[in-house]
Amino acid sequence: MTLEQIEKASARNLQSALGIIDTSGIIRHLQRCAKRVNIVGSVRTGLLAKHLDIDIHFYTPTLDAAESFKLIGDFAARGDVESANFKDLSYTDEKCFEWHLQYAAADKRKWTFDLIQILEGSKYDGYFESVADKIKSMLTPENKATILSLKFAACDSERICGIEYCAAVLKYGVKTFGEFENWRKKHSIEESLSWF
Repeated sequence: MTLEQIEKASARNLQSALGIIDTSGIIRHLQRCAKRVNIVGSVRTGLLAKHLDIDIHFYTPTLDAAESFKLIGDFAARGDVESANFKDLSYTDEKCFEWHLQYAAADKRKWTFDLIQILEGSKYDGYFESVADKIKSMLTPENKATILSLKFAACDSERICGIEYCAAVLKYGVKTFGEFENWRKKHSIEESLSWF
């Protein structure tokens, strides 16, 4: 793909994501139990590429699995949610429940809602919002184009965290996918997370 094609595809996917957030009512739904519901990740930074996911963090004063299942179950009961997976990380430093919902958009493309319910006041309360905003503040047309090009060059079957691309380009000056592959061999995801 040319850079122009990459930028157009990214912009189109970002617009689709914002449309899905609006038409699905996911923010309003999560607000039934959470005072704070925030978009994070690639949608927040504007770096959405070909991996169609929407990351949302919502914060509650307690982590009650039964209440969380009811909340997400009510949303997942709609016709456009094809599956929902749950992971309990409430006993870890992350103090959260992870939900991953497969969503079929009106245009039939498959999206993932990554919904993370986080305990208020815990270690990662507001952390990823701050990281996304810092990344966004560091973007120039040139490094944004590099990050998007790397994301589009990655193999579809390989799961690479978006923050890895950002750390590689913004901190280490990685320019090509070959350089990025070599960089990943020497740097852990934990290092990428902690840099910001």
